[in-house]
Amino acid sequence: MKVIENASYTAKNLLTYRGTHDPRGSQKMFAQMKNYIERNEAQISGHIISVMYSSDNATRVSDRQILIPLDREIPPTGDFAFKLELNLHDCLMVKHRGNPLLMMYACDALLGKADELGYEIEHPIYYVITKEPDYENPDYLEVEAYAVMSK
Repeated sequence: MKVIENASYTAKNLLTYRGTHDPRGSQKMFAQMKNYIERNEAQISGHIISVMYSSDNATRVSDRQILIPLDREIPPTGDFAFKLELNLHDCLMVKHRGNPLLMMYACDALLGKADELGYEIEHPIYYVITKEPDYENPDYLEVEAYAVMSK
């Protein structure tokens, strides 16, 4: 698996939410975010970004942030914040295409490359979902994983 050095990623006008949920709760929250975007007559203008801060494998509960890029700024609410821009620079990046359950191997490659280069990860890994699973092929996902590095 090829890990790309010095990668960057930028997104603008991001509706964000951070919370602790199981997978079903995360899907519900994403649906609520989409409804809020529609009520504000905005459009999703890029790839959905997910950041996992922690997870419990036994309960399948994770502390996760969802960032959705929009075509324009909309007002924040009690649940959702708004971020004008996300700039990831000096990252290691790896692409994963295939079964979502195998994403861990892409992350292992990314972390292995960081160790090889003597880098430390500054933040949690940002997952840019370039193709979501669908009903016809739920075992296929495309994701770019970005890890911000420092020496």
